[in-house]
Amino acid sequence: MLHTDQAGPVRTLPKPALHVAERVAGIMIDLQAEGAATEKRILERMAQEGLTEFDLAMYGAQAGGIANECFVRHEDHSAAKRANRIKEAARLIGHLVPSTQEICAALQSRSFTKPELDDILPDAIASAADAFAHAGGAQ
Repeated sequence: MLHTDQAGPVRTLPKPALHVAERVAGIMIDLQAEGAATEKRILERMAQEGLTEFDLAMYGAQAGGIANECFVRHEDHSAAKRANRIKEAARLIGHLVPSTQEICAALQSRSFTKPELDDILPDAIASAADAFAHAGGAQ
């Protein structure tokens, strides 16, 4: 557990796990690549990952849509494909970014006070995101 002089112990939340639909889609993609994407095999793999038949009933259609994006070729819709790839990349990048709690803990350990963070944090995060985008080649 992190500890700072100004704020005391800081409990950071774990990064959110992939959404259930994304986890089920990953299973579907793996099994389809193996040529074994039957409902029975999907349920077996889901059980190994702590997912239930109820999860498949609730998120199966959404997961199927995500999985189909990987296997269906949209040659005449390059703009739609690009938008989907951007969305997929953004989702993966989002899992690499530290949580707000982690950011606050790091700043508080460097003598930023809570009132100061309440005031500047949104602008600081926006500025850092802008700098990140420009460093990556965005114009």
